[in-house]
Amino acid sequence: MLSPQEAIVLDQLASAWNAFLALDVEHPDETAEFRHSIHAAQNIVLSRPTRRAADLPSEADKICAALDRAAER
Repeated sequence: MLSPQEAIVLDQLASAWNAFLALDVEHPDETAEFRHSIHAAQNIVLSRPTRRAADLPSEADKICAALDRAAER
């Protein structure tokens, strides 16, 4: 579930996008680049609830530990 703070970040990213669109275009690629960056930031924020729900950090730790043990053999 998205936390209240994460929802605020997503709202602020949307506000940043809208504010950027109000600027004069100075380079033909800047809108696409900014959109890509906004999407990248949104993906990071939106992946957090999934990671928490799946408990991925501790699963990743278990996998790394198993790989370390296998490498020691």
